[in-house]
Formats: sequence, C-alpha cells, structure tokens
Amino acid sequence: MNTFNQQIPIVMIQKQKENRFRLLNALYGFCQGSTRKWVNLKELCAQQGIPFDSDAFEYLMAEKLIEPYGAAFTCYLSHNGLKAMEQAYENPHQATVYFPAITNIEPLNGQWQNKISKLQIFSQ
Repeated sequence: MNTFNQQIPIVMIQKQKENRFRLLNALYGFCQGSTRKWVNLKELCAQQGIPFDSDAFEYLMAEKLIEPYGAAFTCYLSHNGLKAMEQAYENPHQATVYFPAITNIEPLNGQWQNKISKLQIFSQ
C-alpha cells in the first residue's frame, strides 16, 4: 500500500510558486517595469512586509527572472522577469510556467489586488 500523501508536495509546490511571485512582484513594483533599477530585494521585502525566502530568490536567479547586482540580495529585473510578470498580469486567472494564477494567491498588504481590479475593468 502506498502511504505517500500526494497532497503534501502539491501544496508545497503551490506555496513555493506563491513565494516566488511575491518576491518578483515586489521587485516589479519597485522598478515599475524597468530592467534598469536595482535594489536589495531582501530589504525591499522587509519594508513592504513580505516574507523573504532565499530559496525563492535563488530560483528566480536560476530561471534568469532576476539578475544579481553587487553583493548580498541586490538584483534587478531581467527581461525574462519582465515578460513573466506581464504574462501573469495579462492573464490573472491563468497559471504560468513560474506562478499560479495570481487571482488564487493570497495578497499580502494588498500587494497586487489593485492592479488586478484595474485589469478586469479594462478587459470588460
């Protein structure tokens, strides 16, 4: 009998994808979509009340969604990161390769709810 609970990995994967989105979304908002602004992402998350996840940070770098700049957790939004965020916001009810549908992610501090509301108004 297989005692492995398949729900545990699915829930864990969902949470990891949500954490990755939150980090990249904080950077995207700070940069206002620019690939030329750099920031210490750990400090930015602390200022915005977003839990920082170093594994999520490393994943975003490995996937080339962010690029390192200098020391520690300083980075900037890459072209691929910009495209990933645009895709997530253009289709907020649809999962992407990197993130779950953003309408299914619990927002922290109203992090992206206003953007989704505006998108829904324009798409009607």
